[in-house]
Amino acid sequence: EAYANYRKGVAQALFADQAFRGKSQELLVRVLSAYSQALFSRDQIEIAEAKKKAFERQFEQNRQMFDQGEGTRTDILEAESRYELAGAEEIEAQNEQDAALRELGALIGVAEVRIDELAPLRTPFNFLALTPTTYEAWNAIALSENADLASQRQLLEVAHQEVKRNVAGHLPKLNAYATVRSMESDSGNTYNQRYDTNTIGLEISLPLYAGGGVGASSRQASRSLEQAEYDLEGKTRETLIQLRRQFNACATGVRKIRAYDKALASAEALVVSTQYSIKGGERVNLDELNAQQQLYSTRQDLAKTRYEYLMAWIKLHYYAGTLTAEQLARVDEAFGAGRPYR
Repeated sequence: EAYANYRKGVAQALFADQAFRGKSQELLVRVLSAYSQALFSRDQIEIAEAKKKAFERQFEQNRQMFDQGEGTRTDILEAESRYELAGAEEIEAQNEQDAALRELGALIGVAEVRIDELAPLRTPFNFLALTPTTYEAWNAIALSENADLASQRQLLEVAHQEVKRNVAGHLPKLNAYATVRSMESDSGNTYNQRYDTNTIGLEISLPLYAGGGVGASSRQASRSLEQAEYDLEGKTRETLIQLRRQFNACATGVRKIRAYDKALASAEALVVSTQYSIKGGERVNLDELNAQQQLYSTRQDLAKTRYEYLMAWIKLHYYAGTLTAEQLARVDEAFGAGRPYR
């Protein structure tokens, strides 16, 4: 029973260490998430402002053409509608930015964080190396290093030792003891005589009946052990699912970003081409509005995909249990002077 208590204490200490490591890694993920959300919200604000300017300019052109008898009221209403929608998107993005900045400040212990203090993504965007390159290797690392799984295994060990401790309540107990006693007499015939008594021995006790408490405690400990086994199995499945998701996001994120880069270049060319076609009478104003809408949507999707790629890279290391300040520094290199998109 004493040894089981000792092993249980060791497991509890190791659980605390792994739980602390897991929370520390989770904090790094949350900091990057809030940082990225604040920057993405700023990107959305800038895109919404650009959309408002473009649609306002289109609105004025359509109104002038209508006054001259060359346009329609539908063109005016279309431009006005898109302008107002862009304004609503700007307000929503401002709210998201404020919330992200407040969360970031709370995480890093700063009363106020200003958006101009955050460095945007570098241009051109730099991809991060994925090492190792196979999911199987990441899977093996996660099973060995993931902090949540390690802490869950220690909880299983605690439950296992608790079962042993309760089972020991049914077993005989053997105690070794030793005593040393010295005594001097100051009376009668034994005056000034000294007695030294040394005792060593073994003591065995056999529990006969404890009112059913030992049996009940043993059954409860066994159920707790089963629950700990189920929890570890479930946590392992959940961790590996997330690990696979983040690994795939890293692999496909590179292709998605490159595709959006090409789509953005095409969208920019489409706006210019549509403007020339309108002057030549081949297109109408609605076509230009649609082309501009596509341009800004592509810019927003590109910015979002870049942040998602960085988050996937960090989360991959988090679920693998290898996330440290070194990995966060690697991601930090992606931020610096420049604009967040083209």
